[in-house]
Amino acid sequence: MAISRLKAKGRREGGTFVPLPTAILKSENLRTLSPIAKNLFFCLLSQLNFSEGGAKNNGDLCASFSIANQWGFGSKATLNKAIKELLERGWIEQTRKVSFSTGERNKPNLYAVTYLAINECGGKVKQTNSPSSKWSQWTQK
Repeated sequence: MAISRLKAKGRREGGTFVPLPTAILKSENLRTLSPIAKNLFFCLLSQLNFSEGGAKNNGDLCASFSIANQWGFGSKATLNKAIKELLERGWIEQTRKVSFSTGERNKPNLYAVTYLAINECGGKVKQTNSPSSKWSQWTQK
């Protein structure tokens, strides 16, 4: 398979991208998020896989400390604060909550971004046909 001229010349990197609508970028909700919450939001977005037809793994996004640590999170308390803020503002929703009492100790909690529909993710989570868009319903107190 031939590579494009731009890639061959080193002017363009390969890889995926994440579509982020202008309405989201201009929203007061995003602009007023704390820096740690924005950082976690982008960390979660970086885990999305896209192909024809949109995202393939929304709902299977992990905010474990080992992943967040690579994005500059120094403590679990800071990570939990960022998760809480994203949940309260409607940017993410939890798709799997792990219960230590049922022996799911080695499974992480899973999340989905709310501006995209949730995917089945191999039966891990329940699929939705449309995004919940909870982020757009947030109002500053």
